Amino acid sequence: MKKKVNYCSLTPDFPKQAFVSLIFISDGKEIVKIYPLRTLFSSEFEVSQDLNNLTKRPEFKDSRLKIEDRTILIPIYFHSHFFLKKEFWKKPDYHLEEERRLDSFLKVHSNHQFYKILILPQEYKKKNWIFYVSLPFYLNTDLKTIENFMLGADEPVELRAKYAAFYTAGKPMRFDRITRKIDDPDNAIVAFN
Repeated sequence: MKKKVNYCSLTPDFPKQAFVSLIFISDGKEIVKIYPLRTLFSSEFEVSQDLNNLTKRPEFKDSRLKIEDRTILIPIYFHSHFFLKKEFWKKPDYHLEEERRLDSFLKVHSNHQFYKILILPQEYKKKNWIFYVSLPFYLNTDLKTIENFMLGADEPVELRAKYAAFYTAGKPMRFDRITRKIDDPDNAIVAFN
């Protein structure tokens, strides 16, 4: 017998501040892709650890592609809760394309003060929440637009979670995953040649 899900019954403990990371993938000569990671990070150390683990995956370890040492960190700050509804998981009809996510995050990089980022509670496991970085929206985006997005998108959300959250974006910073140093936030997205 299938276990009954208690929709929207748990309150996630969203961090007050966190980081979103955009990584650069190169072919050894030039950047071939910029990718906004879906993991929400609580510290620079966590970003560094995650990226170091990512470089050991087969698609990077045994390939001409590599993750550059420098990445972009966007500090984010808790802004507000967004109430989740059981209906959001009924019939998702589209998958959020990576190009749209990248385009949205590049806009945040250029004008961070105009955006809020939707953070979803992806999973509740062993009394710990795993959070998922969804998509930036303009600060003044109306609630109906966001609800329509949630109704149609196949974003991963813990069915028992009562809230998602919005975070405002701080000034993006360039971060070296090896040295764990932050430098030159005014020129965060530049070619690293």
